[in-house]
Amino acid sequence: MHAGRAMVVRLDLEGFFGHVSGARVAGLLRTAGYPEAVAAALAGLLVTSTPAARYGRYAGART
Repeated sequence: MHAGRAMVVRLDLEGFFGHVSGARVAGLLRTAGYPEAVAAALAGLLVTSTPAARYGRYAGART
């Protein structure tokens, strides 16, 4: 038993966040009350990934 429960759920989250679409994030932000233009801009920032090869270009970045 774990924390008083008979079942422990284990999940593998590797790669999960790569599958969250911008449209889904924007929809969630609109539901939270953000105006459509703001939700779209934030979603674009939140779902855009930076290739690992570019990390070294930023000051103080760890590679």
